[in-house]
Amino acid sequence: MPLDLGNPTWLEIVADGSTPPEVLTYVGIRIPVPENITLPTLGVQDTLTVSGITVHGYVRDDGSGGYQWLLTPAVDPNIAALNAIPGVAGWTSTTARDVYASLGGALLGMGVPGASVRSGFKQLYDAAITNFVAAVAAGTIAQPPGP
Repeated sequence: MPLDLGNPTWLEIVADGSTPPEVLTYVGIRIPVPENITLPTLGVQDTLTVSGITVHGYVRDDGSGGYQWLLTPAVDPNIAALNAIPGVAGWTSTTARDVYASLGGALLGMGVPGASVRSGFKQLYDAAITNFVAAVAAGTIAQPPGP
């Protein structure tokens, strides 16, 4: 009897420098995802379970119209880096953090390497702070009130 998979979306499992060694055996496997199952949002950490085995990662565009599942640690290094950007005080504005998370997820979903997104966002954040401090020093904006 023939097996009809319909028109699945193919998802190839891939790795990068952040992928834990214990899941590298799954790299190269291609999984047909039935058309009635929606893939997770590109670039957003999630889990994939096949035959009782669950791996962490996220979906990204492979650049040729297909999709990949990039294996990541359980604690996504991109989320850890995002949370560390402002330093020990953390994010005061969840709205600002959400902007970084949304843009980061979009870049990851397009296949931009996580290390590039992480370092780029930290550089942009630091540059904005440097600009703010310089503007206060130059008197072009008022010093915000202190505590």
